[in-house]
Amino acid sequence: MNKTFDGKTLILILENGVDEKGNPVYLRKSIKNICETATEQAIYDVGNALGQLFSTPLSSICVDEDYVLVAI
Repeated sequence: MNKTFDGKTLILILENGVDEKGNPVYLRKSIKNICETATEQAIYDVGNALGQLFSTPLSSICVDEDYVLVAI
């Protein structure tokens, strides 16, 4: 089995108010095609900077990495 990098996505989780029970409601914003060699610190810094552009508070910064598995 071999794995090949297929893509990296930056995901911003933003607080978008509360529901009728007072629980927080979250909104996800995704930015695809992040460079494979981008460090966690660089991704975090960019995510934090982008989060400041929204009117709702940034709750968390996530990264999704996709790989394709290939039988050898």
